[in-house]
Amino acid sequence: MQLSLVDTSRPTPESACGPETPERAIDVWLTLPSTDDARPLIVFSHGMAGHPRKFEDLYGAWAAAGYVVAAPVFPLSNDGAQGSFTNTFDVINQPGDVSFVLDELLARAADSESELAGRLDESRIGTAGLSAGGWTTYQVGVNQPTRDTRFCAAIVLDGVPYHESVTYFAVARHPLDVALSDKDHGANMDRERAVELIQAATGEPLVPNTTTKHLDSDDEHTHLRWFIDNDNAPTGSGPNGLADYCDQISVCWNRRHLPNVHLLHYHDMWNDLAGEMRRVADALGVPVDDDRWHEFVEAATLDSMRGRAAEAAPEAHVGMWQNTDAFFHKGGRRKWAEVLSDEELAWFHERLEALAGEAAPWALGGRSALG
Repeated sequence: MQLSLVDTSRPTPESACGPETPERAIDVWLTLPSTDDARPLIVFSHGMAGHPRKFEDLYGAWAAAGYVVAAPVFPLSNDGAQGSFTNTFDVINQPGDVSFVLDELLARAADSESELAGRLDESRIGTAGLSAGGWTTYQVGVNQPTRDTRFCAAIVLDGVPYHESVTYFAVARHPLDVALSDKDHGANMDRERAVELIQAATGEPLVPNTTTKHLDSDDEHTHLRWFIDNDNAPTGSGPNGLADYCDQISVCWNRRHLPNVHLLHYHDMWNDLAGEMRRVADALGVPVDDDRWHEFVEAATLDSMRGRAAEAAPEAHVGMWQNTDAFFHKGGRRKWAEVLSDEELAWFHERLEALAGEAAPWALGGRSALG
């Protein structure tokens, strides 16, 4: 069974699919169990360039176990949406889509004339999702600021779940260094080759994302101001600005007390690379060959990696970069202080502290900044 719903309270933003529209059109695939009594409901969210039809076997198994399954087709991230992989900015709207779909389903369940009349158990509602749909699930089903309290269970598939048996490393870098490095990588990327690789993997034409035109600017000042000022919603695919950066590092910072979560920072590695490498080895329980230790440390230096860029640069083997040597173009501490005025730097620090909170000192200088 399929439903065609329209949420007139929220717009669909401009994208590769076309201009902004004042509503959000959402088709919903419904899979029902064979019984007619009130059954628990699962709302399932697909990933980027996904679609409910890809999970029909899963829905069938859930329905056979007695669950009603509702799977929305998100307006801009489904595999039929033009340039779906470039529409990640709309993922922030998908938790609202899930809540809207739930509103509509519960209204139909309460309507004696509806095909869903009496078929939903409102006390047993869960949500699940894969990849970007897993992020959607987390936001609507778990994260307190955005949670829809009608959901009493959530399953995040192919996200980054926490498990005691896994060792986690979070590596941070000064956010303005990140911004300029990201700009350099964007300029060095072979865009035509990247499009070829994405189209080969997805089987669909790729339309450029017009929301990132600033990345083509040669002006470092313009790029830094965009990075600091923009309020693009975090999607997990960035960092696409300071807000996204802070969202990511806060996840790690808030779990720093856990014995299997370890925070690393470029600043600490620049100051004591051998010591930080020892920390990693100790955390993983890897024995160190002291006779060869200096070789390992040397191989991890920027100069060493720059000298063998063809093998050290990520994705070099598939031709992602115009110049593999340029992947390690500068590295280290960038000269953003020469680009931004004192007033702009003060604004950056004010915004960082507001977005990152107590994680801000670590973001700037690593463990050495914490005293």
